[in-house]
Amino acid sequence: MTGTSGVSETRHLTSLSVCLTSIALAFTFLTHDPVADGPRRQFALALLQLVMGSCVLGFVVLRHLEKSMKAALLAGSSLMLVGAGIHAARLAHPLTRGIADTNLTWRSTNTLPEEAEISVRAPGTINSEANVYVMALQNGGTAAIQLTPKEVPMAWPWWAPLGADKLLRSHRLTIDAMTQRTAPYLVVMNSGKLRVQLTVAGIMVTAPDGRGDVSEKTMTTPVVTDGSSHQWELAAEPTFTSLKIDGSEIWSVPRSAEIGKAFTIGDASGNREHGGTIKLTEFRYSRLPVRPPPS
Repeated sequence: MTGTSGVSETRHLTSLSVCLTSIALAFTFLTHDPVADGPRRQFALALLQLVMGSCVLGFVVLRHLEKSMKAALLAGSSLMLVGAGIHAARLAHPLTRGIADTNLTWRSTNTLPEEAEISVRAPGTINSEANVYVMALQNGGTAAIQLTPKEVPMAWPWWAPLGADKLLRSHRLTIDAMTQRTAPYLVVMNSGKLRVQLTVAGIMVTAPDGRGDVSEKTMTTPVVTDGSSHQWELAAEPTFTSLKIDGSEIWSVPRSAEIGKAFTIGDASGNREHGGTIKLTEFRYSRLPVRPPPS
């Protein structure tokens, strides 16, 4: 009677173990994600190795260690469940889900984030007036706030998505500011070879072209110098670069601009032909991971 009961218990345990491992295996295989798990071919090979490893571990436990079918089934199933758990954790990782890895925000009631640095050279000035940063410059002075986000890691820990190093990045810088130009030019924001500035003719955007050279385009938009605060949004996406004023797109190119490691709000050119005032009430910068196009 005891032997029959033991055999029945082993059968139930075997059925439960097979059921759990099958569910874990099916879940892992069917929810493959190229960012979380890397290329499908390599992922399938790793999954096969996991199954084989679970079988080998169960056999070793059964023959050489506990010499118990229960212990062997538990060991093999546990290894499969650990593998499925790691896969689930990578699926839930912010990089896999496209959640911003960097968010820098300043509003009139907050202090500047540690990634922001004030850059001033006389006769430029930056003053805080009624929770507004007033940047003024003339005659070769500079007045700017430089945002330097933390760099994207070159290497990721083992629990991070396997395709993390293949992700592209989307950059968005939005400012709410009132601008007033007192010289031929006034830079509002720039990064690397990408620059947005006010000129006598309107808003000039300087950006790399398809050949890597720098091209300029000027848009006549008098609204930004009407004495009111406006929202400027500069977006550098993997497939396009654009500039919006108060939500309306005024400039766009179908390619990614070459940006630097920092974004600058204000004019840090030090050119005597640059001058004016920028009253900044808010800025927001975000960097989001973007999946590369299918190969």
